[in-house]
Amino acid sequence: MTRFPHTEMTPDGPAYEGRLLDRADEPVVDQGAPFGIRALVSRRGILGLVALGAGAIQVAGSDGVVSFTSIFPGCYDGRWPHIHFEVSPNVDAIADASNAIATSQVALPQDTCEIVYADAAYPSSASNLSRVSLADDNVFGEDEGALQLATTTGDNTTGWTVALGVRVDTSTTPTAGAAPGRRC
Repeated sequence: MTRFPHTEMTPDGPAYEGRLLDRADEPVVDQGAPFGIRALVSRRGILGLVALGAGAIQVAGSDGVVSFTSIFPGCYDGRWPHIHFEVSPNVDAIADASNAIATSQVALPQDTCEIVYADAAYPSSASNLSRVSLADDNVFGEDEGALQLATTTGDNTTGWTVALGVRVDTSTTPTAGAAPGRRC
């Protein structure tokens, strides 16, 4: 079983979750940052909730663990493959992004990305990956993702598990935003 998103054909062209694809000739996973950012913004507007990554909103269990199911993200031009996440201090704070106490990204391991992107469902990702590195990435470059590089297990048939331990002090005061000049 593959876990790739499928588009719907509409009179205006291919769409995913009701949104037209920016590049109709490429699959959802290769649509790039603007498409993903519009998804994030539209989900926040529609749901009134913080929606990151695949739009998952999770409340950590008593052990502090959060898990979700998603597609493996494509590699868009100029950025290392990654998954965004945001942490709010409590459930009541989720509805307002300015309440976030931590916002970061999980870097995906190169060997796993190379295996995933060999699949025909990711036609541009292998080429995009060949032109980027953790060392040159604008987010992970300072330490090559030392604290943000996930571990992975799995395969393209049964799916991948991506894991990263992140320590967050929930008593942190929200600062209402990320560092200026950062790209997604």
